[in-house]
Amino acid sequence: MARGVAGLGCIATQTIGENELLFVIPKRACICAEARGGDSQKSLVEKLKGPLSAVLRPAACPFAWPKKAVEFLKGTELERVVAAKRERLRKESRDPGYAKKCAIALSHANPWFGMSIVPFACLLNYGKPKNVVFFESGEYVVGTSTRRIRAGAELFQDYADSVADFVYRYGFAPKKKKIQNDDDDDAVSLELKDFGSNYADDRLLRASLALEETPWDGLDDITAEIKPHAVGTAKLVAIALVVSKRGPRDDDGGEAAAARDVVAAASIVSYCCNTDFEATLCVARRNNHKDPWPALIEFASTPKTPAILRDAIALARKAIAKRKGRLFHQKQQQDVEPALRKYQRLAASLRTVELGILNTADRKLATSLWHEGPLKLA
Repeated sequence: MARGVAGLGCIATQTIGENELLFVIPKRACICAEARGGDSQKSLVEKLKGPLSAVLRPAACPFAWPKKAVEFLKGTELERVVAAKRERLRKESRDPGYAKKCAIALSHANPWFGMSIVPFACLLNYGKPKNVVFFESGEYVVGTSTRRIRAGAELFQDYADSVADFVYRYGFAPKKKKIQNDDDDDAVSLELKDFGSNYADDRLLRASLALEETPWDGLDDITAEIKPHAVGTAKLVAIALVVSKRGPRDDDGGEAAAARDVVAAASIVSYCCNTDFEATLCVARRNNHKDPWPALIEFASTPKTPAILRDAIALARKAIAKRKGRLFHQKQQQDVEPALRKYQRLAASLRTVELGILNTADRKLATSLWHEGPLKLA
């Protein structure tokens, strides 16, 4: 139903109906990585041989950028990710072309069978709306159409859900990408140090899931993520509560810090906002299937927002301002070498998205300071 165009994509040779089976690729035809864990493409690189590998080209992944171009990423979510990746590449191989080989592997790999490069799936280009979806089924990868495709049209698939992932894995950012819904994976990370305190005991915050491990492989950071539509602002207020009141503790170092999930979250709110613990825990347990923090902050602000919560909101806004400051720490040069301009544009795309997320979160918190009634944070 479709013919491959080496290095370009796939074109339908006749009309394809919705939900038609297009591709069935057996595992034995795929280039599969050995399980190494983390963000490593070494196993795939070692197996990239034969006709398929000959048509694959490296994407402009930032870990393979020129050193001057990497400077454009300062302050963005990818700054530390790329720095850590470049260090790992240096340790994995002394081959000067190794980074580009890893870029070939990363930009064409999928998580099927652990990690694998799959014929046909690795040739389809990105496009919105997508008209083909691939999925693992037993010992096969299967591709089906998601809608009617006319003869002569190109087959498109989705690549990623965040601008950072597009830039890191594929070396480009979709044009006019819009933040449309809560499922968008664009995010900005804040660390405990952004709250301007030397408070360093993150056990309780991790137990309550206000702070979590970074989603990026290869980093061991503990962060709080803000997502589109101010999702994550309730967690920022929770962190600010613990930092400002030093958190609930007991004489032997904090039994609350050893508690997990909703119990730890209820402990924070009960201690910091002087609410009844059993009632607070009840609210937390009602929201155990999702992030309990929006409901807990709303509960603590009923019927009137206490001063401690208002102070926490102000501190959370300061943390956002500090994170925004890192975004603009690297001044964008107006005149750069022509060869570096494409990298500068990609970094600018990251900054635009991240700044939008931070500004939306800040507006939400600012509005909540003068809003009458329970706090409605996400």
